[in-house]
Amino acid sequence: MSKKITSLFFSLVLIFSLASSAFAEEGKNVLTFDQKEQLKAIEKKFDGDVEIFFPDSESLNFTDSSERMKFNSVEELEAFIDILKSEQTNGDNGDINTLGSSPLYTGHVKWYAALLGGTFSYKNIEYKYDVSFDRKGNGYMSRIYDVSSYLTGIQIGLSYTQLKDRSWVSGDTAHLIVDGTYLVGADIFGVPIGVKVETTWEKTDTKDMPSQA
Repeated sequence: MSKKITSLFFSLVLIFSLASSAFAEEGKNVLTFDQKEQLKAIEKKFDGDVEIFFPDSESLNFTDSSERMKFNSVEELEAFIDILKSEQTNGDNGDINTLGSSPLYTGHVKWYAALLGGTFSYKNIEYKYDVSFDRKGNGYMSRIYDVSSYLTGIQIGLSYTQLKDRSWVSGDTAHLIVDGTYLVGADIFGVPIGVKVETTWEKTDTKDMPSQA
């Protein structure tokens, strides 16, 4: 009888320990009411350009903590969103001038984006264009097409998706505008969240035009 009682006792202890561990693990993914309100205030500040997904959201996968950025405060997260929303046209334009075999012409603009802690991240816009010639045989850019944008370099917990683009030409210059969204996997208050940030990149790119003269 004593063996049965002892066995039952240890079984109850094991069940209680497992339940406590599960409860503690679940508690790690819970935000307080005040914390949620602070994060919702960020959404309001950016007037619809920012959307925050909480741990109970089915829209994001929070399983891999190594792929999430760590933020120590709401202010730190807000400052990072400000960086994502900024123009970031500073630094070397990084224009890559590529002339394909006629009649294919391509352009690639690359510039530095200080996304987090000085990591080496770059924004890129690639496009193709047609060249026409005036009566004097001088070439000019006549059409832009196949515009694509993307990030290169180090982006832990950060992805980017292009949604649409707009472009026009003026002589030998391409005017490029792309709209997209960043998706940020983040840890704040020790809790995983997701942040979607709408962004617009705008660049001009001047090319050396061929001539038939």
